[in-house]
Amino acid sequence: YAIGGQNGEGVLNITEEYDPITNDWTTKTSMPTARNDFGIAVYQDKIYVIGGTIGSGIAWGESLLTGATEVYDPATDTWTTKTSMPTPRQGLEANVVSDKIYLIGGVRYVGGLLHLEFDENEVFDPPTDSWTTKAPLPTAVWGYSSTVVDNKIYLIGGGNKTSDGTFPVTLNQVYNPATNTWNFGQSVPIGLWHADAGATTGVLAPKRIYVLGGAYYSVAYNLTQRYDPEANTWTTGTPVPAADAPILELAHRAS
Repeated sequence: YAIGGQNGEGVLNITEEYDPITNDWTTKTSMPTARNDFGIAVYQDKIYVIGGTIGSGIAWGESLLTGATEVYDPATDTWTTKTSMPTPRQGLEANVVSDKIYLIGGVRYVGGLLHLEFDENEVFDPPTDSWTTKAPLPTAVWGYSSTVVDNKIYLIGGGNKTSDGTFPVTLNQVYNPATNTWNFGQSVPIGLWHADAGATTGVLAPKRIYVLGGAYYSVAYNLTQRYDPEANTWTTGTPVPAADAPILELAHRAS
């Protein structure tokens, strides 16, 4: 499912479904709120789209943010609106741990190259349609890579203009929902914006986090950076065939 995003005409609310077996695309019911740069997660076969930007104002691209929480049910091709995220923001990821969805960090563009970063850690409980606030992110970041291993959430890289006057950062920030605490893993060798992250965690698979692609400003990278959370070490894998920059990300993906 490819949902929302942005193109030359503005933010989108489209919902498109791809069938790998038939190699066909089908257009489904549109998302209620057109938006881009949101958090997206799958929980109990439904797709949760949370936050993001609904466009830009006239003040040098100032963000127009939303906290909308909308849920797509592929079985019925319907959307449902839930309680909005308390702190509207964009440039964040959504991760599911123990039946809850975690929305951490994010950003607001306040004009030109100026950013207002967030350290919020807000948690959505789908069964009760309610939000709670947890321990804040140690260093506020946006456009980071994120995935879950052993019920811990890893936030890798991303942007922060206050860290040392430059960005992206190389931080590897790890949140444990069971104890509501943060710690740090070994820093990623090359910190980038909007790299994709995925994990292998099966019984016969090694526990690894893969950080793929990313960008620094408008320069795209085809890096494969591989993290072993148990050994707390990084290695380099075969490069991605095509470099991926955030400027090319027209739609968020769910799987």
